[in-house]
Amino acid sequence: MVVVTAGDEGLARAACDELAADLWNQRQQYLPQLTELPEAIAIAARSGGLTVLSDSADATTSGSIGNGTAFLAEALKQNW
Repeated sequence: MVVVTAGDEGLARAACDELAADLWNQRQQYLPQLTELPEAIAIAARSGGLTVLSDSADATTSGSIGNGTAFLAEALKQNW
């Protein structure tokens, strides 16, 4: 977080602390609602429409090599 003031370091620190505290106190509002994989596959199978499932733990953009098979294994287990 960057706070800019007209050279008043104390004011900048105080504003930064206040913003950080506000964000921390509201952090629960920013958390995603997660669904366990078996339930997510079951919901997707029943949907009858386009469903997007994402495995953020296996995302190459977060450092994974992207070779996880958990989604495939569960989909096959549920005959989807």
